[in-house]
Amino acid sequence: MTRSIFRQFQPESGITLAGLVLGVSLVLSGAARADSIDGTWCSVQEARILTIQGSQLIVDRSVTTGQYSRHNFIADWPVASAQDPDNGARIHLRLMGETTMVGVKTRANGETSPPQTWHRCQPAT
Repeated sequence: MTRSIFRQFQPESGITLAGLVLGVSLVLSGAARADSIDGTWCSVQEARILTIQGSQLIVDRSVTTGQYSRHNFIADWPVASAQDPDNGARIHLRLMGETTMVGVKTRANGETSPPQTWHRCQPAT
Protein backbone atom coordinates (compact mmCIF):
# COMPACT_ATOMS: atom_id res chain seq x y z
CA MET A 1 0.00 0.00 0.00
CA THR A 2 2.79 2.46 0.90
CA ARG A 3 4.51 1.75 -2.37
CA SER A 4 1.53 2.95 -4.44
CA ILE A 5 1.47 6.31 -2.59
CA PHE A 6 5.09 7.04 -3.53
CA ARG A 7 4.48 6.14 -7.17
CA GLN A 8 2.39 9.33 -7.52
CA PHE A 9 5.50 11.43 -6.94
CA GLN A 10 7.76 9.81 -9.51
CA PRO A 11 9.36 12.15 -12.09
CA GLU A 12 7.29 10.81 -14.98
CA SER A 13 4.13 12.20 -13.37
CA GLY A 14 5.51 15.76 -13.72
CA ILE A 15 5.65 16.40 -9.97
CA THR A 16 8.59 15.26 -7.91
CA LEU A 17 8.55 14.96 -4.16
CA ALA A 18 11.26 17.63 -3.96
CA GLY A 19 9.18 20.00 -6.12
CA LEU A 20 6.13 19.44 -3.96
CA VAL A 21 8.10 20.11 -0.77
CA LEU A 22 9.59 23.29 -2.29
CA GLY A 23 6.15 24.56 -3.32
CA VAL A 24 4.67 23.96 0.13
CA SER A 25 7.68 25.65 1.75
CA LEU A 26 7.28 28.76 -0.41
CA VAL A 27 3.58 29.04 0.40
CA LEU A 28 4.20 28.65 4.13
CA SER A 29 7.11 31.12 4.19
CA GLY A 30 4.93 33.76 2.51
CA ALA A 31 2.23 33.25 5.12
CA ALA A 32 4.78 33.54 7.91
CA ARG A 33 6.01 36.92 6.64
CA ALA A 34 2.45 38.21 6.40
CA ASP A 35 1.92 37.35 10.08
CA SER A 36 4.61 39.80 11.23
CA ILE A 37 4.55 43.47 12.14
CA ASP A 38 7.50 44.15 9.80
CA GLY A 39 6.68 46.21 6.73
CA THR A 40 5.44 49.59 5.56
CA TRP A 41 2.25 50.91 7.13
CA CYS A 42 -0.08 53.77 6.14
CA SER A 43 -2.06 55.70 8.78
CA VAL A 44 -5.77 56.07 8.13
CA GLN A 45 -6.15 59.13 10.39
CA GLU A 46 -2.90 61.06 9.84
CA ALA A 47 -1.86 60.34 6.24
CA ARG A 48 1.57 59.23 7.50
CA ILE A 49 3.75 56.28 6.63
CA LEU A 50 5.99 54.26 8.93
CA THR A 51 8.22 51.27 8.32
CA ILE A 52 9.20 48.57 10.78
CA GLN A 53 12.32 46.54 9.94
CA GLY A 54 13.11 44.26 12.84
CA SER A 55 13.97 46.51 15.79
CA GLN A 56 14.04 49.69 13.65
CA LEU A 57 11.15 52.14 13.27
CA ILE A 58 11.42 54.59 10.37
CA VAL A 59 9.15 57.67 10.21
CA ASP A 60 9.74 60.75 8.04
CA ARG A 61 13.36 59.65 7.40
CA SER A 62 14.01 59.43 11.15
CA VAL A 63 15.09 56.07 12.54
CA THR A 64 14.83 54.80 16.09
CA THR A 65 15.41 51.41 17.70
CA GLY A 66 12.60 49.84 19.72
CA GLN A 67 11.41 46.71 21.43
CA TYR A 68 10.40 44.32 18.66
CA SER A 69 8.37 41.16 18.79
CA ARG A 70 6.56 39.47 15.95
CA HIS A 71 3.20 41.12 16.72
CA ASN A 72 4.16 44.16 18.84
CA PHE A 73 6.53 47.08 18.65
CA ILE A 74 7.30 49.76 21.28
CA ALA A 75 9.59 52.72 20.62
CA ASP A 76 10.08 56.42 21.15
CA TRP A 77 8.42 58.21 18.22
CA PRO A 78 11.19 59.35 15.88
CA VAL A 79 10.72 62.97 14.84
CA ALA A 80 12.58 65.32 12.55
CA SER A 81 11.90 68.48 14.59
CA ALA A 82 11.17 69.62 18.15
CA GLN A 83 7.98 71.31 16.86
CA ASP A 84 6.33 67.95 16.17
CA PRO A 85 3.48 67.48 18.69
CA ASP A 86 4.52 63.85 19.13
CA ASN A 87 8.08 64.78 20.12
CA GLY A 88 9.02 62.63 23.10
CA ALA A 89 6.04 60.30 22.69
CA ARG A 90 6.31 56.55 23.04
CA ILE A 91 4.31 54.52 20.53
CA HIS A 92 2.89 51.06 21.16
CA LEU A 93 2.01 49.22 17.94
CA ARG A 94 0.11 45.93 17.86
CA LEU A 95 -0.59 43.73 14.85
CA MET A 96 -4.33 42.98 14.65
CA GLY A 97 -4.30 40.87 11.48
CA GLU A 98 -2.32 40.47 8.30
CA THR A 99 -3.18 43.96 7.04
CA THR A 100 -4.17 45.96 10.15
CA MET A 101 -2.18 47.39 13.04
CA VAL A 102 -3.27 49.67 15.90
CA GLY A 103 -0.99 52.23 17.55
CA VAL A 104 -1.31 54.32 20.72
CA LYS A 105 1.08 57.16 21.60
CA THR A 106 1.86 58.13 25.17
CA ARG A 107 3.29 61.64 25.39
CA ALA A 108 5.90 62.79 27.93
CA ASN A 109 3.16 64.44 30.03
CA GLY A 110 1.34 61.08 30.33
CA GLU A 111 -1.41 61.97 27.85
CA THR A 112 -2.44 59.04 25.67
CA SER A 113 -3.64 59.45 22.10
CA PRO A 114 -6.75 57.73 20.80
CA PRO A 115 -5.90 54.47 19.01
CA GLN A 116 -4.69 54.97 15.43
CA THR A 117 -5.41 52.41 12.73
CA TRP A 118 -2.66 51.54 10.26
CA HIS A 119 -2.94 49.37 7.14
CA ARG A 120 -0.20 47.79 5.08
CA CYS A 121 0.59 50.24 2.29
CA GLN A 122 -0.29 48.98 -1.16
CA PRO A 123 2.35 49.31 -3.88
CA ALA A 124 1.59 51.96 -6.50
CA THR A 125 0.35 50.52 -9.76
